[in-house]
Amino acid sequence: MLGLLGTSAEFDRRNGLASIAGPTRYFLYRLLCDDEGRGVAFTVQDYVERFKLNDRVVSKAIRELSESGVLQKRFVDGGLGKRRRCLELEPQLEEALAGLESEQPVVELRSLAEHVLTATGDDTGKPGQKWLTPYNRLVLAALLVGSNSAGAVYGVGGSDLKRLAGLTDDGLRSQLSTLMQRGYLRSRVAGVTGRYLLGMSKGAYFINLAHPDFMGIGGAACFLIREAKLSSKENRYRTAFGMYNAAKVIGSLQQKEAREANKSARWRAGDTGILPSTQTAMEFERAFTARGELRAPCNLHENFRDTPSERFSRYLQMLINRYASLIVNSCLHHGGWDGNDENGELRTEIRQHLGTKAAQAPLAVVDAIVCASIHEAVRVWEVLVSDAEIWRVVMSGARCLILPLFEVRDAHVVTPIVLSGEGIPDEMRGECWKVSMLPDLGRRLYRQSYRRHAGKEQELGAQAELWGLRGVGKRYPLNKSHGSGLAEDASFSNLVTGAPPTEGD
Repeated sequence: MLGLLGTSAEFDRRNGLASIAGPTRYFLYRLLCDDEGRGVAFTVQDYVERFKLNDRVVSKAIRELSESGVLQKRFVDGGLGKRRRCLELEPQLEEALAGLESEQPVVELRSLAEHVLTATGDDTGKPGQKWLTPYNRLVLAALLVGSNSAGAVYGVGGSDLKRLAGLTDDGLRSQLSTLMQRGYLRSRVAGVTGRYLLGMSKGAYFINLAHPDFMGIGGAACFLIREAKLSSKENRYRTAFGMYNAAKVIGSLQQKEAREANKSARWRAGDTGILPSTQTAMEFERAFTARGELRAPCNLHENFRDTPSERFSRYLQMLINRYASLIVNSCLHHGGWDGNDENGELRTEIRQHLGTKAAQAPLAVVDAIVCASIHEAVRVWEVLVSDAEIWRVVMSGARCLILPLFEVRDAHVVTPIVLSGEGIPDEMRGECWKVSMLPDLGRRLYRQSYRRHAGKEQELGAQAELWGLRGVGKRYPLNKSHGSGLAEDASFSNLVTGAPPTEGD
């Protein structure tokens, strides 16, 4: 009955679920899954013991569901001349929910979602202790229903979560803060509404599938933090922060040039005849095009003018990481990836994710995002093949997920990677390594300089917050940068062929 956590607003209105509170929806879920209790007359106290809820929640849930027509009350013989009340689901709603289950996509983390909704302290290694509240369970389970196998949740908006859990804006913020502070969510990227590129775009959430309370149901995880020491200016552009920063610089130059031109009719562009803003715009575009000489810019920067740029660059970098993760996983689990995207599948997906602005997004923008995604995928692939021990973990069937960095401006030098799955070796579960990469100019690749054990995730503290490994409910004022270098261009050949590390890599 996980379909109850993926209903639409129209479905709720049509079936009497629109006005129920979050704990009431949770009670309804437990009631629907209670096969042994079907047709049995229970008192409020019976439900309190059965579902581990307090009597106030149970009483309110029965009242709300009865008043909305979701539940019907039927009285049965309770013995000794007493009649007892039996709760039955309205047949029309039961049919609608059954149809919803068959129509919805497969829930990849079904077992974990069911664990979150039904487990007690005894089931999470905390005997006799309370675990999650109904609100906690609903929000976390709704995210799990929409999650992929690596714990990334895309396309589930705040409005969806508020409706399903019966929460206000402040209530949802409080719930997400609680889940992040307690380690169930690693991080969150808020949705945006853009004018130039991203339309009304829903945010993303990243679940810690390896949380101890999940008792291994979500699999294990280990972490790799890629750090690069050197890079070129072009590769700085190939991050979302670089794109938005380039647009800001070009815009400032254009404003300055316009002021100068208004002051004097004799003002000239200079000896080359090319304005500084035009020169910078062409330099920016060369990072994403195969054309050697650009005679004039195609105004790619015009698409990256939404403000505040930090918020939009964080969202776009999350998308770039998403596509890069898709490319890497295609190589790991499907034998490679079409580097030329000849069928246009990645470009089609990118247009869909650009929200309401997808129809207006020029091909140059889509190509730039594809280029940035491939570049990020190569950077991650170089780490995965950088030594035999990491490669063994990868080949255990692990899924790769590139997490959003806390400081998005550092995305050109730091890349947080989480590898998750059942086959992670025991000695590497929950462990974190910093992998330093240096350019091998002869091969136009990056090679591992060293790999240093950074410790367990829960012991990393503020450094882990910067890396995006552990989410927190509030933004700490962390300004420390990870480095000043950027990453050089890398070859794509090993990535598309899925080649393992060679001797000495």
